[in-house]
Amino acid sequence: MIDLTQIYSGLIDKIKLDGKYEIPKKIITDNRIQDIRVVKLLGSIERKEDEYYINASINTEIKIKDSISLEPVWYQIDTSLNEKLEEFIEKSENSLDIINFLWQNIVMEVPLRYTDVSDYNEYKGDGWKLVSEEDLANNNPFSKLLESEDWSD
Repeated sequence: MIDLTQIYSGLIDKIKLDGKYEIPKKIITDNRIQDIRVVKLLGSIERKEDEYYINASINTEIKIKDSISLEPVWYQIDTSLNEKLEEFIEKSENSLDIINFLWQNIVMEVPLRYTDVSDYNEYKGDGWKLVSEEDLANNNPFSKLLESEDWSD
C-alpha cells in the first residue's frame, strides 16, 4: 500500500515512485501467466484539481506459453502509464493498493500469441509442416486459385 495522506491533505502535490515489488503467487490466477519476476515501478502520483494521476513506467518479465512450441518462455513487459487512479484508491484508508494496480496493468500487456521459435523445420508431421508468414506469402499453393477467381460478391 502507498500512503496518500500527504497528497490528500495538500501538503505535497506529488509522490515519487521508485521501487521493486513482488507479485504474490496467489494473485497469479490468469492461466496465461505462469510466473512473474520482480516488477520495477518508476514515476509519480500527482494531484491535479482534486483528481489523482499516475505517470509511471512498469518493467518486468512474465513466463507464458510459447504459441508454437508450447514451452514456457519469458516475455518482457515494458509499459508506460498515464492515467487516473480513482478505481485503485482506497479512500477510506487514504492509500493505493500498488500490487493490485501493477497486476491489473501487467495482465493488460499479456500478448494473445507470442513465440520465440525461429526454426520452423522441427514442427512438421505426416503431410503437414509449420511455415512462417513470409514462407506462406511466397509459397502459397492457393495463390493462383485466388487470383483466378472473382471474389467481388
